[in-house]
Amino acid sequence: LCFILFASGITNSFTGIAKDIFSWYFAVSIISTFNITGYLDYTNNAKITGPTSGLCWLLPSLSIIFYKELGDDLGHSIGMLFTIGLLLSIIIQFKESKITSDFKHSRIDIPEIKSNITDIIKYNCIFFTSQCYARTIPLFISNFATISEAGIYIYAKNIANVINQAISFSRRTEFSSLLRLPVTSVTPLILIKKQALSLAIGIVPFIISFFILTLNKLIPLTSNKPLITIVCILLFINIAWIVSSSFSQYLLASSKTGTILAIQTFTILISLSTIFILQKHLGLTAVFIAELLMYSIQTAIYLYALKNLKASYQHDR
Repeated sequence: LCFILFASGITNSFTGIAKDIFSWYFAVSIISTFNITGYLDYTNNAKITGPTSGLCWLLPSLSIIFYKELGDDLGHSIGMLFTIGLLLSIIIQFKESKITSDFKHSRIDIPEIKSNITDIIKYNCIFFTSQCYARTIPLFISNFATISEAGIYIYAKNIANVINQAISFSRRTEFSSLLRLPVTSVTPLILIKKQALSLAIGIVPFIISFFILTLNKLIPLTSNKPLITIVCILLFINIAWIVSSSFSQYLLASSKTGTILAIQTFTILISLSTIFILQKHLGLTAVFIAELLMYSIQTAIYLYALKNLKASYQHDR
């Protein structure tokens, strides 16, 4: 994608910091091809490499602290430190893994490579679709909410995203157990149990935010009640997402990426349509209703897909 942007001349329109940061794309692209995060997750060997994978974000973030203004070299500094952080994390990955011995006697299998590339494209489409959805919502909100409401929502969403980062990391550690789970043993309850850590990470912050919200009604702790309210609502919606994605994770482990992509795209369109229809009458509440509806429908369809997967396996046997 970076190469297409560069070759098409789109990057010529970049200016300032964006242009300087993007100038490091070639080094980042080359280094990234050696990333073995998926392999380490599969072998359950991400205790050290998981946290250190954030070095590429940590180093440039720390450097920004020392800049009092947007200097000429800030963009190159961010790009360079991101590249160094990425290189260090990948060196640590190979140091911690035994990948060389595992693939010592492997051979090139062209059909398998083609199959993997297809799965990779589908998986990245899933990721791309969800990223587009997350960035479309603020655009919708800006059309019907006040600047204050939009600002509070984005701030609250950033708080919720901190929790999501922790959930995403726990999901990586839980994924290896899903890969080893026989289809015949799959039930909704077992899938929830296998990913109980993710659910706990989502529930605890919601309970805390709900407690603060309730306490604030009795003993006013802050005048910023709208922020606490929206944070509480978003954390509740997070729980719905965790439950829904607990089932999609097993479909992902079963290489049903096409099924996930279709379900996700379908439900995202439902969510956006719901917001569009209700925004005039309900305002920001339309977003909350639409997202709860989206995750509820996803859960129902994922459960149906898991039932069919299990039935198909038993029929083949």
